[in-house]
Amino acid sequence: HLSTTMKQFPTLFLVAWSAGVAVDGLQVVPQRSILPQGVAKHAAAFCLAGACLLATPTTPPALAASDIVFGPLETAIIAASDATYPVLKSLTTETVSPLGTKIANLVNNKIAAAKLTAALDSGANALLSIPDEKLAKFATTVKESYQGVSSDFCTAIPLPVDAINSLTPTAASSLDATKLEQVTKKLAATAEAIPFTSTGICLPSSKEGLEQLWIGQTELVIGIPKAAKQDLVAKAGAAVKSVPNADLLRILPDAKKILKGVDPKTAKKFESTGQTLDKVLKADVRFKSLSL
Repeated sequence: HLSTTMKQFPTLFLVAWSAGVAVDGLQVVPQRSILPQGVAKHAAAFCLAGACLLATPTTPPALAASDIVFGPLETAIIAASDATYPVLKSLTTETVSPLGTKIANLVNNKIAAAKLTAALDSGANALLSIPDEKLAKFATTVKESYQGVSSDFCTAIPLPVDAINSLTPTAASSLDATKLEQVTKKLAATAEAIPFTSTGICLPSSKEGLEQLWIGQTELVIGIPKAAKQDLVAKAGAAVKSVPNADLLRILPDAKKILKGVDPKTAKKFESTGQTLDKVLKADVRFKSLSL
């Protein structure tokens, strides 16, 4: 049952965080445009993987210390978020579950235990390095984005519950119990702000609500100390690199099915805005710390 699964929120958050950083930052799969900025980053809208990309510095140095999203980055985030909204509304358990199962199998069977532990531990350190006031601000953003939404009445983004449940023991056993408790406490306010149903996580009632989540999570990632971000990219990248490319490529057919039922015009906009956001993030000096 999803309510039981969501009690494992901190552990699941770490898995999604670390995997998102690795796949986006290292661009392991050549056809990565299939899932950019979209389903992979918003299967759970609260996951912070969306902003973790390689970058080349073109942003003026004076802006490097700022964690505020504005200008071209804000424009690109809003466009990609708006294009993702109808895709998220179209997701079904039938299209999400097979992909989730294959990803869970890769994590459980293809990543060496030591590398998985290192990646999750680094993810925990990165989360714990976020100043409390910044995380409190993000929790407030989450609440605002879900204004008017309740578990009793919402459009739910389906989650692959079986896959999540198969990952939880592996991830939990890889983490130091004390550190996991610290992460649980750190994320409590954010977790409480996210409504969910028996089948999935609620989608904000409007595109504007999803925009708030995207911008808020990007600002949160920008605010993580440079050393913590670099270590996470390195450790998560090493874990994903241990999976043979052939195995990674085998999940692409199921990844493509994510867009099943989406009209071609919407699908094209979803992919093109995601690619544009990739480019804008790479041009922002504040993401240079994620380069390997």
